[in-house]
Amino acid sequence: MYSITSDNPTELYFKALNDLVEYGEECSPRGKLIKELRPAAIGFRNPLNRVTFLGSRKINGFFQLAESLWILSGRADAEWLSKFNLNMMQFSDDGKWFNAPYGERLRTWGKNALHNVLINPLDQMADAYIKMLNDKDTRQAVMVISNPSFDNSVYTVTENGRDIACNLVVTFKIRKDKLDMTVFNRSNDLNWGTFGANLCQFSTIQETMLSWLKNSGEEEFSKLEIGTYYQITDSLHIYLDSYGAKCTTDILEYYKTHLSSGVAHQFECVKEPRMNQNNEEFDTMLLTYWQSVDQYVMDDSYLGDKNNVNDLLRLVADLHKIHVLDDYWFFAIKAMIAYRLHKIGNTKGCVELMLSLDSCQWKISLMYFMKGHVSKLCEAEPEENSELPKKWKDAIDGIVENLKDEGDIEYLHEYLDL
Repeated sequence: MYSITSDNPTELYFKALNDLVEYGEECSPRGKLIKELRPAAIGFRNPLNRVTFLGSRKINGFFQLAESLWILSGRADAEWLSKFNLNMMQFSDDGKWFNAPYGERLRTWGKNALHNVLINPLDQMADAYIKMLNDKDTRQAVMVISNPSFDNSVYTVTENGRDIACNLVVTFKIRKDKLDMTVFNRSNDLNWGTFGANLCQFSTIQETMLSWLKNSGEEEFSKLEIGTYYQITDSLHIYLDSYGAKCTTDILEYYKTHLSSGVAHQFECVKEPRMNQNNEEFDTMLLTYWQSVDQYVMDDSYLGDKNNVNDLLRLVADLHKIHVLDDYWFFAIKAMIAYRLHKIGNTKGCVELMLSLDSCQWKISLMYFMKGHVSKLCEAEPEENSELPKKWKDAIDGIVENLKDEGDIEYLHEYLDL
């Protein structure tokens, strides 16, 4: 078995990619050439560090934050998610629903919106939480994603279905006052799956569960900390002629001219936004967002008016002040609003809001993703955007002041400078 572990996900990404290139074996499932290592186990020793910083690899953190909220809400609708990433539509069979969305499977097991089926629905996150609350050492906190009723050969072969769950089962264990989580999957694309999606998706679920337990009011969970996120896959792979092939090439080319020692930097800031809600407070947060906030976030016309955007930001700030939103989701929702501005053509508004966010790993990731857009904006309309380079520099300076490790400063400038 191929095995790798670290508390630095960027190092894990870089090493696994190079190992796949050097040692992976070729095969062609569905006619697409890949290199794979199997079986493989990856251990993320600090899942709170769920952001990677590989040079040339631009991961859409705005989408990752939005998708995490969508998953934890148990949703299955394609249109909402496509407002943050239009490419997601390619995995919907009817343009409305997904067959195997993780949120629906985890929070309403037995439901399939695509096939209009609802059989004995179960909130598996709540179920796992209750099991751990009842027995701290339990081995029964298990959540199942794969469902043969919907992910069978009729769907995959006869109907040529587009959405089959890669991740199959999630388990939790509490050992030595740390919450560990293991995710088992059948197949994992290193570029678009492991580090492009799953690290953020499942570590967010792990932190959510940690927050529920720590804030349960039960003394035995009050000192609980985040443990390790293990991911065990039967096919860790990279595509050689499609999908993430360009990602692989871009990363390897980048580090031919840049020091690979840069992958050691995590850019952790003094105060990172963290979750801090019990399960009831969390569900209240979700209900409040979907009933009172989302309608404005997703309304293109509404967001086209700057006064409306300011009103929306005040609403979100008020929800944070009264603790309906904790620090993590306060940051996430503001980032989502910023990206929605970009998607309706107001890139300047997006960047200005993004730069106003508190310094943290997520902000660095968002800035790197938008870096090229800012450069193009300043080149296309230099007079209208003359102040953006200074605001960008000021934001970097603010991050520098908040970095835990001064050794990260030089590489941060290399990573973010326009």
